[in-house]
Amino acid sequence: MAPRKKTPTKKKASSRKRGKQPMTNDIDYEGIVDDARQARSGQFMTLTVGQTQVRPLLYNSVKHGRKRLFAKQSRHFGVHATLRNIPCTGSGCPICALQTQTTDDDLQKRIRAGDKFLMAVVVRGEEGSRVQILPAPYGVWRGIMEVIENTKIYPDSLSPKKGFDFLITRTGTGLQTKYSINVVPDRSSVSPVGVIPDLDLLAHPSFDRDMDEVAEEVTEFLQL
Repeated sequence: MAPRKKTPTKKKASSRKRGKQPMTNDIDYEGIVDDARQARSGQFMTLTVGQTQVRPLLYNSVKHGRKRLFAKQSRHFGVHATLRNIPCTGSGCPICALQTQTTDDDLQKRIRAGDKFLMAVVVRGEEGSRVQILPAPYGVWRGIMEVIENTKIYPDSLSPKKGFDFLITRTGTGLQTKYSINVVPDRSSVSPVGVIPDLDLLAHPSFDRDMDEVAEEVTEFLQL
């Protein structure tokens, strides 16, 4: 009697595709990352010389579990000819540690990380009300926060229906750049067009270089 052939068993299809982030607690992580990817391409704005009127928008932060206004981004901007925008890892950052290798004030300032505060905004006066990302320097961020913190004079300042716009004035270029912030006194509504991304993902993008190796390259470039 011929031996009986075994029928191959079919493997059950996995419900999770390789490389795809699952939805957990109704949070679509893949969608959030895609939003951030789209925001990185073409939605960042630049404050030009003159006046720019913006309306800040709140975003949903998965990391913090609540709505937030800004995400702080610390980076080393000018320490290398080709490696720009090197992320600062905070305490123990090997790039920051290079400041101890020189007594030159200019070099120390160049090595020191700079902060930007990412904010989602609508720019008034432009066609449509598309969401843009403003990498606000400290002075701009501080001026906006002073108004928001003053709840007695400016209550409910971030309301999408009756909040305030801000007029940012830039003068000068390079090291002579200066900013002034004024709140637009009339309350107004805003209806943003497009996705407001999770700014935490934009403030801390992936960096695929070993930071100790980068520090060695910076040391050689700056001749420390």
